[in-house]
Amino acid sequence: MGLSTRFLTTVGAAVVSAAFVTQAVAAQEQKHDETLVVVLSGPLKPYNYLDEDEKWKGLQAEVLGYAADKAGYNLEYREMAFENEIPALIQGRVDIGSGIYVTNERFEHLDFIPLVESYFGIISTKDFAENVTDWSSFCGKKIGMHFSAPTERAVNEMNAEYCDEGEGAIPTPSSGGIMDRLNSVQNERVEGAIDDVNMWWAATQSIPHLEVALDQVGDPLYWPIAFKKDSELREELLPYIIEFFESPMAEEVSLKYGMDRNVFIKKDPDEVVQDILESRRK
Repeated sequence: MGLSTRFLTTVGAAVVSAAFVTQAVAAQEQKHDETLVVVLSGPLKPYNYLDEDEKWKGLQAEVLGYAADKAGYNLEYREMAFENEIPALIQGRVDIGSGIYVTNERFEHLDFIPLVESYFGIISTKDFAENVTDWSSFCGKKIGMHFSAPTERAVNEMNAEYCDEGEGAIPTPSSGGIMDRLNSVQNERVEGAIDDVNMWWAATQSIPHLEVALDQVGDPLYWPIAFKKDSELREELLPYIIEFFESPMAEEVSLKYGMDRNVFIKKDPDEVVQDILESRRK
């Protein structure tokens, strides 16, 4: 092979190689051209909230952001009234619903991936929390709460187990907002408030005179994301979400947001969904 032939061959190979690199870069850029719309009713620590740079962060935001990036998607968060979220998912107007808890009725129309394990917990003032041993400390006391089927069930079950008949904790309605329940505790309108304990752990970082009095009330809760039934997107994201669960990132992110343990689920997400559905049939 002559010098000129070898030169042309080398140049040709370089051109082909450069073309492959250009195509790979273009494919990578194109891979992240598609944006998934995540719908939620509003910011909620420690799951999803806006930081000072107007970027979404939190337990769910981190794991979903990891999975979406691995699968080649951007994410856009869009706030929407909760009652509109499920219709928007079913109609395909949004891609992912945040914090829509699993029920048998919803499972007829939606598929889920549980992300974070939690429990109901009771928050109270530090002074009151010092003397709390178990639920019986709240028998006959007012408990601030947002009324929902799981919350009411937890309160009724705990009252039945720990309190004399007719002497249980007294459910006291709030507007539904976390701050309303916190204000009720701070202003001593109620002795405690019940909600997702992970939210209470996050709240105590900025309100130091309140404390988690009980951190495990009733059955486990699982913070999920939801998809339209038989969504291919769910199957696409699931392996990357499991990859996150099984990596050191799960514990690192949990501690980053003030949790006292790794709060990401340990079981297969599909098994968790079936466990939830079975418990709701009882």
